[in-house]
Amino acid sequence: LHRLFLSPSTVVTSMDFIFPKQRQSDDEIWIASGDSFHKIYLDYIPVKVLTNPIEEDEGNQNQKVGITTPRTVYSTRNDSLSQSSSACEHHLLEGHIGTIHCVRWIQDDEEISLASTSDDRSVRLWSFDVIHQKWIEKWAGWGHSARVWSLATLNPTLYEASPSAIQLISVAEDG
Repeated sequence: LHRLFLSPSTVVTSMDFIFPKQRQSDDEIWIASGDSFHKIYLDYIPVKVLTNPIEEDEGNQNQKVGITTPRTVYSTRNDSLSQSSSACEHHLLEGHIGTIHCVRWIQDDEEISLASTSDDRSVRLWSFDVIHQKWIEKWAGWGHSARVWSLATLNPTLYEASPSAIQLISVAEDG
């Protein structure tokens, strides 16, 4: 079992993870965490950091070892997480104005996107801008009259749509 702590401390209200297929190596886990303060944190962590054998240290079994800058992910295991910080990436997505209720990774053959829902009654789609090397809001969907709790993606092979089209279904308090 491996526990991660986010720093600065926050109230995580939603989380999703993915093992991306498109990167040069498939040895990363991407974690998306939405919080109650309108922010989405993205962390790319090398799997080897999470799978190193636990070294027993009788006095420090719950020692927090951290990744530095710009945000810290802490581990309760005594591995070399801090030595791997150069391999870790962190991103902050801002745009919602309410608690984040759902974050969901979407991976097709060409790219990975992130969808999110919030108290602000919106569904947003985020994608990575390769030119500027940052995550951007691709679009925001409005139409619910109450907070949006969750979302799911539809498989384009089940209906007549473009294979590159992302179809989202959202669930909100308004039905």
